[in-house]
Amino acid sequence: MWRLGGERVPEEDERFTVTSNGLCHTFSIRKCRVSDSAGVAADAEGLAVSKAHLQVQEQQVLFTKSMAPVTAEEFGEATLEVEVSLDCGEVQWMRQGVLLHPGGKYTLKQQGCTRALTVHKLSVSDRGSYSCESLHDRTQAQLIVA
Repeated sequence: MWRLGGERVPEEDERFTVTSNGLCHTFSIRKCRVSDSAGVAADAEGLAVSKAHLQVQEQQVLFTKSMAPVTAEEFGEATLEVEVSLDCGEVQWMRQGVLLHPGGKYTLKQQGCTRALTVHKLSVSDRGSYSCESLHDRTQAQLIVA
């Protein structure tokens, strides 16, 4: 019998699979969640108990499409775009190391795996290095204001 977090593994849960082949017994979890982190125990009909601890980590948010340099005209607007590996992935936008916040100057958009930063009312002072960061990855590009 298998236990997860001290509770018997429910046989009706499709995420859990229990198999045995001779003396080899296997417990598998599909679509692991961070909440699955717990103690795991295999009880061989009261004769022996084997224990371990399962630690599930959050999936890493990586950039699947890096930011490209953008050239735009003064008084216009420029949009910098990236794509991330998870549609729920969170990112932060920075300009020369300073965190950017949405407002009159900046618009932040998220659609599926695409993240975009639009800079409005461009001036020469907006040129420079922009970056987009997740907890696990980073991409950057130059904004050129002509």
